[in-house]
Amino acid sequence: MALSTSQWKSIHDFQENELQRILGDKVFLESCSRRDHYSRIGQWVDGLGSRPKVLELGCGPGRYVAFLERLGCDVIGVDPVRYETWGRISSQSSAQFQDNVFAENLPFDDGVFVGVACLGAMLYFDKPDKALAEIRRILRPNGSILLRNVNSGNLFERFTGRRIDPASRNTYSINALLDLLARSGFQVRDSFSYGFYPPVFQEYYWYLVNGKISLGFQELLSAALPSAMRVNHVVFAVKQD
Repeated sequence: MALSTSQWKSIHDFQENELQRILGDKVFLESCSRRDHYSRIGQWVDGLGSRPKVLELGCGPGRYVAFLERLGCDVIGVDPVRYETWGRISSQSSAQFQDNVFAENLPFDDGVFVGVACLGAMLYFDKPDKALAEIRRILRPNGSILLRNVNSGNLFERFTGRRIDPASRNTYSINALLDLLARSGFQVRDSFSYGFYPPVFQEYYWYLVNGKISLGFQELLSAALPSAMRVNHVVFAVKQD
């Protein structure tokens, strides 16, 4: 089912409003940041200490950069390409952005970050193992990583034999993801799986989850699935010395 122009506009307007609420509505920010849908990013930040220096790797439009800054982090968002939303976020916060940055060759000194968040970007890395080595290098001792990546056994992929995003390169089962982190020098502290994505009517479902059905209902759909069939795996891990 192809979406109409008005439906695509509705998606855009919902995402713009959500970003503004992250930047300006403290109650909304605190509530959302604890939920699985937002990778429990607030819980992760709680463990980083006061005003931690944090990198968001592959930040895209910058929604999670806004989260991190408003949750009290000194945050830099990096991505290979620049997004128009960056200027809006920077004008309302202390967040910084840098484009033309690739995960396999990070332009930062050793041990300068308390935490690195990578929320979906590893899907597109050329060499995930090299990217994790770079993340480990720029983290201080006992530094923390928040990693979200698509589950290779998700409902959509099981039924269609295709990936949710055809451009993605790297999906993992939870065991494969945990093994990759362990081999890369990280100790996993917590993990969970979240998300429902249907094998049919994907565009229309995207329209629905952008403002037409509640986050609570989306969470019920996720909970109805076995964890091995949910969309994303989220992992909290620390650098091992």
